[in-house]
Formats: sequence, structure tokens, C-alpha cells
Amino acid sequence: MTVPYDVIQDVMAVINAISSGKTPTDACDDMGLSYSTFCTYTAKYPQLAAMRTEAEDRLYDRMAEALPKIFDHPVYGVDDAKQASVISSNIKWLLERRRQKQYGSHSVIEHTITADRQVLDALQRAKARAQGTIIEAVVEEVLELPVSPASSAQPETAEQRYLRELAEIS
Repeated sequence: MTVPYDVIQDVMAVINAISSGKTPTDACDDMGLSYSTFCTYTAKYPQLAAMRTEAEDRLYDRMAEALPKIFDHPVYGVDDAKQASVISSNIKWLLERRRQKQYGSHSVIEHTITADRQVLDALQRAKARAQGTIIEAVVEEVLELPVSPASSAQPETAEQRYLRELAEIS
């Protein structure tokens, strides 16, 4: 069993290897440190977490920089064109998943809406009126409608309508 001091040295060595372009699991395997132990220590100590984040950012930047010169790259370089194509596709896939804002193929559209105080107040009043909490009715004119006693009891017949219209005309 290793002493925590030795583990922290191993974690630091893994972080350095990640910065140089190795994936975290490969770097852990090279140091003889389990990936779960690496994750535990980097989560436990904020300084190590910040260093890990920075190292992973460097790793992804190095991967992106390797794409144009895939044949000559020291870590990812190969001589076969088919293997280079597969490696390039894998790097692109990984970058799209891990750092979507930087390397993703999808656009993200963000909307920011600002409104001044008068607009917000008017919206609040309209909402209150719609909910029935405030009544802002202004009566401009009172209309009187004539009510005939026959119209309220039964519907008007065609003959009654004819006589009414004839009386209105004359």
C-alpha cells in the first residue's frame, strides 16, 4: 500500500502526462495508478482538480492541433492513410463530446432579452387584469336600449317583424 504522499506524487505525474498529450487512463496505466484513485484524489483536493482541468484542456488542444499534421505527430502520428483517417475521426468524435462549445459541430444560440421598467410594469398590469385581480374599467357613455315587453317573453314572428319595420320607416 502506498502512502498518500506517494499517491499525490503519482497523481502529479499523471497530470503532467495528460498535459503532454496522453489520455488520463493511459497516463494512469503508465504510472501504475488506478484511474479511480486518480479521480478520488483530484476530486478531494481543489488544487489538484484545477490542475487536472487545465491538463485536460491542454490535452484537448493538443489533440486538435494533431489533426492537420496527423502523419507527423509524435503521439497520434501513423504512416498508413487508413489508420490516420480512423485516428482523426476518433479525435474529432472525442473533442465534439468532451468540449462541445469549442469543438462541437452544432451551433448554440443564446437569446438575451432586456426590457425597461415601463414595459415590465405594463406587462404586470396586463397580467393582473387577465387574472381578474384589478379592474380598470372606464365608463365613457351609458347606452339605453329600448326593451319591448313582447321581445322579452317570446321570439318575434315574421309578421311582427314586418309590422315593426314598417312602423320604423314611416
